[in-house]
Amino acid sequence: MITQELEDSLHKIFVGAYLDCVRLVTLERLLLGLLENEKVLAVLMSRFADVADLRLLLGEHVEAEQPEVTFNEVLVSPSIAVQRVIERAYSQVQSGDKKRDVASVDILGCIFFEAQSDACTYLHQCNISKEDVAAFVMYGSSDST
Repeated sequence: MITQELEDSLHKIFVGAYLDCVRLVTLERLLLGLLENEKVLAVLMSRFADVADLRLLLGEHVEAEQPEVTFNEVLVSPSIAVQRVIERAYSQVQSGDKKRDVASVDILGCIFFEAQSDACTYLHQCNISKEDVAAFVMYGSSDST
């Protein structure tokens, strides 16, 4: 299962892709949409990330990747990388000691496993690491000490 906040975020992301006439939700579009989520923002702010700069980078990337299609041709689906990230987040959460629903911060953490993606590169440029996200999930902050 997924949390209501993640479900709401994914819904907005996919509706946005549909309205933009985009066939694939990429990691970059996923991350851009997750920047609207309070919990994801809390992780980024805890590391003093430049969220405005991250939004700009992702927005430019998403805009550049949009193919020209008509509204009638749009059938939105997640990219293979997005599918892997969601599946990985689900697997990680289910394998943990505490059974809980998958949340947006879990998705954020799993983006780092797609190391060759621009989304991962942009997160690193904003001084966000997989360890920061994991510490936030475990301890509620970016400090693991």
